Amino acid sequence: MDTIKLYNCVVRLGGSLLHTVPKQRISGEEVRLLRHLHGDDAIAEIKEIAAVTETRRTDELCDLADRYSSDPTKIDGRKLVEKVFNTVLADFDTWLADKEAAEEERQEQTEVIAAMDAKATKAGTITRASKRQ
Repeated sequence: MDTIKLYNCVVRLGGSLLHTVPKQRISGEEVRLLRHLHGDDAIAEIKEIAAVTETRRTDELCDLADRYSSDPTKIDGRKLVEKVFNTVLADFDTWLADKEAAEEERQEQTEVIAAMDAKATKAGTITRASKRQ
């Protein structure tokens, strides 16, 4: 496992003072990526808030490639991260497939729980608490 520092900051989109977005709990790797995208002076009010040791840097880079992609195949995000960090995300396809499988499983579980809840509510075995006025 690696130590990943987390930050709060303000991102000046395109370096503009008129277009700012607060970002909370972003990694140092994401700060670097945002600087590449918006300019070296685009990150303001940066403050280190934590360090996380329960993750791998490779996973963080794969996550960034996924989130900063607009293409369904994620190839543009992958190429961006590989360029900015001068690395090769050799396991990206496997990482992405694992992430998608985990998301599908979470969605299925959510649907099962919702169906059980609806059935129990209909049967009268669950009563909803009403809001007090």
